[in-house]
Amino acid sequence: TNLIAKSFAEKDQTASARISRTALGMGSIGGLVIATLLVVMANPISVLYCGGSTASSAMVEACTKYVAIRALALPFVVIATIAQAICIGTKDTKTPMLS
Repeated sequence: TNLIAKSFAEKDQTASARISRTALGMGSIGGLVIATLLVVMANPISVLYCGGSTASSAMVEACTKYVAIRALALPFVVIATIAQAICIGTKDTKTPMLS
């Protein structure tokens, strides 16, 4: 947000576009990597969260599905958050509320 706001205040559209592309690209890659790790590690995470070796299998199974489904949404949430930060940096606070 700060880098976008600075380049926007200086009326440097090239820098604003570059910063936006970089942030969205890094966020996309980071979101995909973390989502992949969460999907792969959903069962071990669920076992730990549900009580370790004393966890019921039904609870672990439901928790694993939940973690995997939430992980699939993660890249989109990261991109939406970055897009909102870009809009805030350019003093456009209405566009995120409309979408």
